[in-house]
Amino acid sequence: MASSAAEARRTTRSALATWGLSALEDTVELLVTELVSNGIRHAKTQLELVLSFDGVCLRIAVSDGDPIPPVARAREELTVGGWGLALIDSLSNEWGTDVDGEHGKTVWFEIDARAPKS
Repeated sequence: MASSAAEARRTTRSALATWGLSALEDTVELLVTELVSNGIRHAKTQLELVLSFDGVCLRIAVSDGDPIPPVARAREELTVGGWGLALIDSLSNEWGTDVDGEHGKTVWFEIDARAPKS
């Protein structure tokens, strides 16, 4: 359960250290902060943060009780805010949303730990 972005970052740092992935910490913490902040701001339900690593692929997922998927907004260079999905798209290898109309949605991203996206 992630009740705040700070709590999610602490959990993430701990998991990355355990898995020997501390080199990914800055990027992954930024993306986790975006997912959790969006969940807090838009879903306004309880969140669940799930981190997994299979030796190659790091997968981070945040589930909430709102079935409405996130929508990437068109961005302009000087626009403040709303850059979260653009960051996730550019810094992860893959991302998406799984919607379960009865239980909400899960927004996730994956990073290939062998060759992080630059």
